[in-house]
Amino acid sequence: MVRRLVVVMYAGTVATVFGLSMYHAAAHDYSYTGSSRFAWTIAYLALLILASYSAGLPDVRAGRSRFATAAIAAGAAAIPISAIQLALGSAILPRFVVFGSAVALTVWWWLIARWSSRVATAAGESDLVVFVGGDS
Repeated sequence: MVRRLVVVMYAGTVATVFGLSMYHAAAHDYSYTGSSRFAWTIAYLALLILASYSAGLPDVRAGRSRFATAAIAAGAAAIPISAIQLALGSAILPRFVVFGSAVALTVWWWLIARWSSRVATAAGESDLVVFVGGDS
């Protein structure tokens, strides 16, 4: 079940980033796939996936705040994209997409991490033990 949660988490990440990017393109009347923003969106998505994996999501260790872990992971991906934009002096991705994704994914990853801990707890309570042996 936890493996399915990882797939759901990454699918939500992809849907959030591409959804916000396409929404912004439609609202500002530009071609989303016909611009360089499409490639930068994929790069940002890769950073988000790497950051969430590095943070240990969705399996957050006991004693660590799930929400703080999710927020730090989202911020760890948004900061490099913002720094690249600052260094280039160009908006490679709209702030709406970068920060909107960071906020939305913080909540999404937190919910998935909570769900994962509940699944792990339930699985731990239902372990079966089989004794194979004889009387001696």
